[in-house]
Amino acid sequence: MWLNMLSAYSNNKEIDDIWKKNEIGEIEYRRDEGYRIQLKITESDTVVSELIEYCILGVLSTHLMDYFSGFVGEEIKKLNRDDVPEMLKCNRFLKWFSEPSGDEEAFRDVLFSEMSSQEKAEKLAAISCKKPFSRFEIALPKDGTLIKRNDSIVIDHPLFSVELSSIYKGYGAYIPVGFETRYLGLGNGRGRYRFFGFSIILYAKFKKRAFFSKNRKKYSLWIDSFAKRLSDFASSDAFFARIGWETANTVIECMNHFPVVTNTNKIQGDTP
Repeated sequence: MWLNMLSAYSNNKEIDDIWKKNEIGEIEYRRDEGYRIQLKITESDTVVSELIEYCILGVLSTHLMDYFSGFVGEEIKKLNRDDVPEMLKCNRFLKWFSEPSGDEEAFRDVLFSEMSSQEKAEKLAAISCKKPFSRFEIALPKDGTLIKRNDSIVIDHPLFSVELSSIYKGYGAYIPVGFETRYLGLGNGRGRYRFFGFSIILYAKFKKRAFFSKNRKKYSLWIDSFAKRLSDFASSDAFFARIGWETANTVIECMNHFPVVTNTNKIQGDTP
């Protein structure tokens, strides 16, 4: 997510301007219907929501391609950016990253030319790549469709439907004590940094005809596998478990409170 945002921020003027002009997680004080405090959703918050959705699409695309790659060719179909126009309208990251920059042809001419290695290197160095390019391609079962429905992404199939949605409202996220300094290396600045959380919801439903289909188990296993992949990607609990945070932090705390004392005095007659 950070790399995608950095690429867009550095190369896309529209996103750059929005990010500079708007905060995220802003609070506004309102006096209508009594004095109350509420979160204000800014255009930068909308950019974050689109970034989360773009990353979910990336996970979905990779997982679908890997999972269905073993299927017979006639059983799957592949979608490109032209097949999902509604998504392009709703997500600036998807639209921008999947647009060819015009430099790909120049790279191809160099790579397939008969120049010497030095000449190729010089020409490649002279080509200014305007932006990253990420080809959008998703493999689906042949009868499946991918649609945008309100704030959700839906895979609709005669046997099942899978609805994916993300929730980001600018609310703060809980960060374990010590994580800022010991893992992120942010120094003793607790309170100087703000952390935000988001949720991903996967809703799956099998249709009546699925109970009479021999493919029901195959698709059920795919949905379970994809849910696990999403959890590995986005769950803070999965992340802390993966890096062994609880164990490492406990060891650090013990070493801080009970430092190990090494006795350097030699006892006469001992072997060095």
